[in-house]
Amino acid sequence: MKQCLILLLFLNLFSNVSFSQSKRKVESKPVIKKSKNEQMEIVGDSIKIPAFEIELKLSKRAEEKLAKNKESIIVLATIFGEPKSDPNKEGPITLSYSKIELTNKRKVIFNKIKILKSTYNALKNKVLWITVEVSSVRKSIKENFLDTDFLEEDLDKVISKNFVLNGKLIGE
Repeated sequence: MKQCLILLLFLNLFSNVSFSQSKRKVESKPVIKKSKNEQMEIVGDSIKIPAFEIELKLSKRAEEKLAKNKESIIVLATIFGEPKSDPNKEGPITLSYSKIELTNKRKVIFNKIKILKSTYNALKNKVLWITVEVSSVRKSIKENFLDTDFLEEDLDKVISKNFVLNGKLIGE
């Protein structure tokens, strides 16, 4: 819960995107193209997070409203970790995030997320977790109108997999 509050605070400070969260079960399937043992890769002063895929399955009414209003969708993936004991930092910290806009497609592959190696080395237990949220972009409608699944999981359980997030109109 603390992680969600930190993420929402972060989003309010740095973005005009709001999200509605559902507690429905999120479906995952292995991605055939990826190796079972895919690891994080060191690239210069960064660590590259292995790719993972998010597929959206929206209700017919949600798809119709997106098309009618020429709206698109934002899929936001955020990586968190627990810092070593520091009196100035309490709870998890955001290590990286990636925001991808979808217009007509309903599948996105996150394959360019990196975190600083120095930040990773400063983590308490080297365990990373991820949240993935979905929202309408709000080009023509001022408020987010999508109610979608919310993914929050250990990163090890997400890499090299395809997750399906279901969504509908808020109130549908």
